[in-house]
Amino acid sequence: MIRRSFFGLAKPKLKYPVVESREQGSVKEIALPSKAILFIKDPDIRIEDLILRAGEKVKTGQKLQLTENSEKYLVSTVTGTVDGISEYTGTLGQSHVSISVDVADEDQWDDEFKNLDAPPSRKTPENF
Repeated sequence: MIRRSFFGLAKPKLKYPVVESREQGSVKEIALPSKAILFIKDPDIRIEDLILRAGEKVKTGQKLQLTENSEKYLVSTVTGTVDGISEYTGTLGQSHVSISVDVADEDQWDDEFKNLDAPPSRKTPENF
């Protein structure tokens, strides 16, 4: 919060807590949570139409196609097993489909990202 003197004679001051300076290159690993929830905010998608089912394994970065005929997809942010799929009503009554994933201990990246080491082109973003 910026503090000013009442009469305006002193310069305004900004007080903030000091963070410890860390050495450059030191990164602290943060453990993943045991469960992740992915939300789909689309009124046209129903749970019955989803291709994804409970018990399926997903990898980090994997494109999860939502329905048979749709071009829409969801990108998995964690590696694990789909635990359940349910409806969720969010803020202001907006309906979502929630997909809960039991997170695995070891992160496995989808193989599709290995092909992206090539020089960038205009076709690369179209795949995502």
